[in-house]
Amino acid sequence: GFLVESILAVACAFLIAVLFATLLLPWVKTITHTSLHIPFADIRFYGYSLLGIGVIGLLAGMYPALFLSAFNPILALKGKINNRKGGSRSRKAMVIVQFAISIFLMISTYLVIQQLHYTKDRPIGYKGSNLINITSSNSTIVKNFDVLRKELIGQRLVKDASLSSNFVNHLSLTGGGFNWQGNDTRDGAIMGIFTVDENFANTVQWNFIKGRNFSKDFKTDSTAVILNEAAAKFMGVTDLNSKQLSRAGIDYHIVGIIQNTLSESPFKSITPTAYFLKFLPKNKITLQLDENQDVKQNLKAIATAFNRIDPDLIFDYTFTDQEYAKEFQQMEMIKSLTSLFTGLAILISCLGLYALVSFLTEQR
Repeated sequence: GFLVESILAVACAFLIAVLFATLLLPWVKTITHTSLHIPFADIRFYGYSLLGIGVIGLLAGMYPALFLSAFNPILALKGKINNRKGGSRSRKAMVIVQFAISIFLMISTYLVIQQLHYTKDRPIGYKGSNLINITSSNSTIVKNFDVLRKELIGQRLVKDASLSSNFVNHLSLTGGGFNWQGNDTRDGAIMGIFTVDENFANTVQWNFIKGRNFSKDFKTDSTAVILNEAAAKFMGVTDLNSKQLSRAGIDYHIVGIIQNTLSESPFKSITPTAYFLKFLPKNKITLQLDENQDVKQNLKAIATAFNRIDPDLIFDYTFTDQEYAKEFQQMEMIKSLTSLFTGLAILISCLGLYALVSFLTEQR
């Protein structure tokens, strides 16, 4: 009787759980960005479900069955059996464990939310809005970039455009062998490497802390370097003229220091990075759109300008701020799931506490 009752109770609980899972599945799919589904068409689903119901039902029904098998009715009638102490302790222990898990999940949720807020509030070091990365540029476009840039600015389609070895939000290369006065690294230090043109700083709206941007007015800028804050701190640079950065026998003089830019994951520390005019091939195009113009119309006109130079080019691009926002999707998912499980744990703990209080009240 106990086993049948337990199995029926587990079966009812399973049906209710499937109903709730079906209702909540669209929300879970939205926050996890996955294609989860309940395999109702798969016969194995029903087989595993029946097996699970049977095993859990048997385990749940075994306790009262074993308890009654060891029960002595004669002693019970004489009032010599008292099982309250041991049972009470186990029930209290279960409630304590439930609340401990709930508190742990609450603390975890708080830490995730705090980390998310802190990371989102980090200054990115450039203007991300209306900044687009052209992902479909080729050698033909790069060779004719100066003509293209003048046309786009002349038609007020963009505020500025630039060429670089990579996009502002992607640091894909680090290199070793960097030296300077006072560097104790035997084989040279490792730093992030960016090659940019004279228009890059204005295009992405760098924030200069010291010094200036690269300029065609200075012929010596072919061996100039701009450092981010992390690199300046790494090198111990306090004054632009105090040190030079050297690599492969070439001395680069420091002309500027910029605010750290988040060119990697916002959850990582900033890599000391050096920006050069001539170091790596520049084949990445970045455009700063004019926010006073219609974005969709501008993009169509920009695509037309690109196709005038290369008719076979399939114009493709990404928005920098949208790419940056994707970095937070996983943390947002973790926050949502942790909040959900915390709420469920608190609910279960409260139900357990209510059951314990009801039981003790009934016993008294």
